Amino acid sequence: MGLCKYCWEDAWFLKKKHKECSILHDVNKNRIWKMIYFGFFGDEDMTEIKEKVINLAKKSYITPKELDKLYISVYNKIVKQFLYDWIITHEEELRLTKFKKVFNFDQEFLDQHWLFQKFIKALVVRDVANKELPNVDFESDFDLPFKLEKWEKIIWLFDNVELYEKKKKKKSKHIRNTFDLEDELFFSSTFSNEFIKTKGMTYLNIGQFVITNKKNYFVYDNDKYIEVRIKNLANLFPYQDWFWLKPKDKTGSLQVFKNLDGWFAYNVIFNLNR
Repeated sequence: MGLCKYCWEDAWFLKKKHKECSILHDVNKNRIWKMIYFGFFGDEDMTEIKEKVINLAKKSYITPKELDKLYISVYNKIVKQFLYDWIITHEEELRLTKFKKVFNFDQEFLDQHWLFQKFIKALVVRDVANKELPNVDFESDFDLPFKLEKWEKIIWLFDNVELYEKKKKKKSKHIRNTFDLEDELFFSSTFSNEFIKTKGMTYLNIGQFVITNKKNYFVYDNDKYIEVRIKNLANLFPYQDWFWLKPKDKTGSLQVFKNLDGWFAYNVIFNLNR
């Protein structure tokens, strides 16, 4: 006779769990998810909700590891909701910050989580659009070769970005979407989901693409870099994994940056140029 994997009491012959224990576990697991989710949007304090959740979990044979997965699941659902319109309000940000604190989220895990990265990017776009400097700190594997000017701050850094150059204009089915920076702001629904095809372009190098509140930098070979002032940009256009930009200087070539978030890079640079 085996032991029930939930209550550790004797189970029936060749059985690994009691039916009633299994039902209690599954039903209350679903109940806990709803308690946390609807509690987030309610008036009850999240600390009190967590205490209720832990007590119910103990009575329902729900392990701490399972609880952690439930917390993450609820967090993901809420963040996706908030990101639906790509606008994160300060109130939503504060609520999610408190949620992470109450449920003891591991920051290292969150830093690697694609949805958390998306959330942070939405905050950066919001702050830049409101003429505020985002509170984001970056660590680089090497010392950046350029010196920041007074009041200049790094807003975002992309690693492993490929730089291509296209000197001759070529007609494209997307050419109708090109515009001057002053014209409009692109939202995700207007972007092409296509990936860049580099055929016909000249590959120059691979490095880091750095956006500050004053300039764009492309750093390569550790100690070399190209810089373009935000205010000196004439055009830029985003795709899914890249975007191109064109300096106002008539002699400047069209530069294509591949392997980065085109929507995010575009909206940050656009708002900095407003």
